[in-house]
Amino acid sequence: LCAHDPELMVVICTAFSEHSWGEMAQQLGCSDRWLILKKPFDNVEIGQLAGYFTEKWNLARQTQLRSDGLERMMKERTEEIDRTRRQLFESRKLEAFGTLAGGVVHELNNLLQVIQGHASFAMDSLKPHERTGHHYLQQVLDASETAATLTHKVLDFGRRAVPGASRSCWTAG
Repeated sequence: LCAHDPELMVVICTAFSEHSWGEMAQQLGCSDRWLILKKPFDNVEIGQLAGYFTEKWNLARQTQLRSDGLERMMKERTEEIDRTRRQLFESRKLEAFGTLAGGVVHELNNLLQVIQGHASFAMDSLKPHERTGHHYLQQVLDASETAATLTHKVLDFGRRAVPGASRSCWTAG
């Protein structure tokens, strides 16, 4: 019986029993959830036993409800910790990417300054009649200016993407 319903409490009231205590215990399966009463019954004792079994059942039920509540709380907290860990991981990943991008962009900006400087020197050294060379060097300067503008945009994005990143840490130049 107890295997089918672990919360079941059994009271057997009998005047006569052909079975031994051991046989009954084996059939019922759990000795802490059953009681055998033999006649004559005392009404006060029956009332006390009914109160005892009711209280025992109520306490077992409250314990189970509290246990279920604690398990639910533990599961919610575990999920909350997992969400926080994932957010922290993503934040650190974004920060690392921002730092890497900032360093790469800084180095690109240094190269662009070299290109711009040499292109300017080359333009200044051209004779007025060398228009073709002047045109090509101007295209180099214009392209390097566009690239420099893009590097500044990437740096600005990196500063916004990584909270607390300072401007001085990724300043191009």
